[in-house]
Amino acid sequence: MLTLSRDDIRKIDRCAIEVLRIPGLILMENAGRNAADQIEDFLGGVSGKSVAVVAGGGNNGGDGFVVARHLAMRGASVATFLTAECDSISGDAETNLRAIYHLGHDVREMNCRDIEALSQELRRFDLVLRNSYITG
Repeated sequence: MLTLSRDDIRKIDRCAIEVLRIPGLILMENAGRNAADQIEDFLGGVSGKSVAVVAGGGNNGGDGFVVARHLAMRGASVATFLTAECDSISGDAETNLRAIYHLGHDVREMNCRDIEALSQELRRFDLVLRNSYITG
């Protein structure tokens, strides 16, 4: 199995955007959709399952928003817990956050200092997806 570091991934993304001219929004969409496919396979289907997406404010948060949208469209009950302030999210991540808001998706800003409350809340879900680079 090939394992890539965060720097490796950033270099690949930069090459895709700068050399191949693939917009970051397309990369984010593809990453999120593919992750949703893997989650659906792992769970044996997502219809009727409850999924929490814990997302920060960067591009990884944007990937999480795409995953949340795709899982919800496939029948999962999805809640997104935002560990950054909505106003701090920009760029492609903001585009995807707005998309799930417009779909009536459950998005909640969480105070990272109250980790016990978040931990208790997450226990009710069948699956919790956490982005790697959460800020807060």
